[in-house]
Amino acid sequence: QFTFVFLIIFTCRYQNRPLIFELPENFNQDYVTVIYEVDNANELGINAFTLRKKIQVPEDGIILTSSQISENLPKTDFKSYNGESYDSNENQKMFIKLTDSEFEQNGRNYKFRTWRIGEGEFMISTSKDYEKYKSKLIKEFEKKASR
Repeated sequence: QFTFVFLIIFTCRYQNRPLIFELPENFNQDYVTVIYEVDNANELGINAFTLRKKIQVPEDGIILTSSQISENLPKTDFKSYNGESYDSNENQKMFIKLTDSEFEQNGRNYKFRTWRIGEGEFMISTSKDYEKYKSKLIKEFEKKASR
């Protein structure tokens, strides 16, 4: 019986492995984006044995990685610099995942995943807002990737 209970608990925990984005103090961006398959960038370090992964979000909210977009965990969470969780019943901080997308730069396609973060009772994101952000993202990517 113990083995059976252990397997059930392990399976439930495994299916809810979190990727936790830790936001810096005084983070003032509306979006957090991970751009994948960037040459000379760090890997995320996620594999089948990863039970939890924390990633420090830079001030600009853009994370470059050499990892594939498929390298992911089933659950995503955001935390403030002091450990306060987003999407908690204890505050009005929240995030929503936007559509995975891609852009072309210097003859290469880059896939990216974006979340919008904010505070309040509800949050919406329009396609117009997203397209405006995507244009800004491409410009910021050019600056970051050239460093």
